[in-house]
Amino acid sequence: MRHHAGTDGRPGVSERELRDAVEQTREQLGETVEELAAKFDLKAKAQERAAHVKERAERTARSGPGPLIAMGAGALVAVMLLRRLLSGRRC
Repeated sequence: MRHHAGTDGRPGVSERELRDAVEQTREQLGETVEELAAKFDLKAKAQERAAHVKERAERTARSGPGPLIAMGAGALVAVMLLRRLLSGRRC
């Protein structure tokens, strides 16, 4: 097995150790690239978000129209009060 000289001219690490170190570095770099690609994959993130919104909508729909009717009624009352306040009339 050949040894390569270190920076000071003395024998350093073996060729096999260098190859192992290079292979390990390649693997780490590959993992890092995959992590970065996943982090910046906007299409996948948008699909994930859409699936989450769809799931919430399905849960709400299964729970019946009650919550939606209550939210609509609350919004209607808020709009009516706002119109009265802006028109100068009292409630």
